[in-house]
Amino acid sequence: MYANNLEMPVTLYRSTDDDAPALTKSNLSLILKACLVTGYGSKPGAGWTMPHEDAAAGKRVFAPAKSGELDSYLRVADQSGVSRVAAYRQMSDIDNGEAILELATPYKHGQGNQWSGRWAVVASARSVIVWVEGGYDSPGRNGMMLYYGDTTSTDNGSRALILAHSGGTYNDGSHSSMFFDANSSASAKAKSYRDDGGTQAQDFFSLFTPPRETAGQYLAPVLLQRGDRLYAVPGVHTNTRAADNLTVIDDEGAAYIILHSYGWSDIDKSFARLAVRTDHWRY
Repeated sequence: MYANNLEMPVTLYRSTDDDAPALTKSNLSLILKACLVTGYGSKPGAGWTMPHEDAAAGKRVFAPAKSGELDSYLRVADQSGVSRVAAYRQMSDIDNGEAILELATPYKHGQGNQWSGRWAVVASARSVIVWVEGGYDSPGRNGMMLYYGDTTSTDNGSRALILAHSGGTYNDGSHSSMFFDANSSASAKAKSYRDDGGTQAQDFFSLFTPPRETAGQYLAPVLLQRGDRLYAVPGVHTNTRAADNLTVIDDEGAAYIILHSYGWSDIDKSFARLAVRTDHWRY
């Protein structure tokens, strides 16, 4: 399935770790700095750099490790309860550069019902998943998710760059799954970028269609289709196991953590009950 078959180690960071920084509604970029760049406690950073920082304004720019492919930068600007995220190809300073991906709505990680402040970050040197627990629909089965970085190649070895989050235009904590567009008022489409195709909205799909929960567990990768090519989202799988947030799964030696990604009661739960691999991702 994987054209390059490259495995890259990842690190799981959690709010319950020793010396982990506490998330407020205005410091998401500071959490990312601790996870991606500096590390904390006994956990090292994920190997990213931070070329620009304005701590007073709550703005930081992060760069994944260079790969020799299309490198990029993630700009995170914190506000009260939300963060505006955008991907840049080049940046001359913290506010200026060649923007290539920016979603219509900010990442709403600190708004709405039953906000607990619990968070998790899973990161390799080339991509990152950010998750913050919510409580709009089902306590323990809800969360806001952000993904940025390279895809896996399942076709000819080329990759796409993804910027996606759970979206939402309301201020009550309702939003969609990061990978499923149930309602245009509650979600924001993902986009990808490649040199030969530019920028466009992306639909995602998996091997599961109707929502279902069973006593067992089944993992299937989340894919995006771009023309005749398929790309897999590293580390992210749909999952049939009924489990609360932050449940750890051992699947014959492969380590996963459950990070639900929805806050909208009508969405297809097969795109919300996500299992994220926490030992390595394949690119």
